[in-house]
Amino acid sequence: MDQNQIETIALLNKHKLILITALLFSLISCKNSTDSFIENGNRTTATPLFVEQVIGKTGYLITIPNDYTISATDGPDAMIYYIYRKDSTKMDQWTAGLYFGNHPSEFKPADSNCKTSTIKRKILDLNLDWILYNCNEKKYSIQTIIPNTKTKGWDQNIHVFGNAATKQDLQVIFKSYASLHLK
Repeated sequence: MDQNQIETIALLNKHKLILITALLFSLISCKNSTDSFIENGNRTTATPLFVEQVIGKTGYLITIPNDYTISATDGPDAMIYYIYRKDSTKMDQWTAGLYFGNHPSEFKPADSNCKTSTIKRKILDLNLDWILYNCNEKKYSIQTIIPNTKTKGWDQNIHVFGNAATKQDLQVIFKSYASLHLK
């Protein structure tokens, strides 16, 4: 090999090293920014809009908005989990809950002007009837009762419910409940 060929090979190896280094840094930065997305052609970092949360010791997981949380209340023969906004200074767009127990009972409408209907929506991979109370297009309440497939004896049913101020908020509740699944 002459000197020219050696210099060309050295230059190519240098370029390969630069490209490999750039690729490696690119892969590392992609791995560390799992919450990034492309918006208008630009990479943007954002907090995920929804996060998966464990529902106490029930064996179930649900995906809820990242600014909401789940808290538990012990009943005499049941566990009730409430889903609500973390920041109590902000008005709740919606609230929801799950009752795990053997004696669920359906809620009645908030007032006599509420229209009652049933709608089909997905939960636990089942397309079930939900009761919907539409209270003058200002308040919506939903609920359904389903058998618990992972019962411990005291929790044979799951009463799933929610309240929303708008139809859009109602859809967020349904989206969260559609994500409900066993671990």
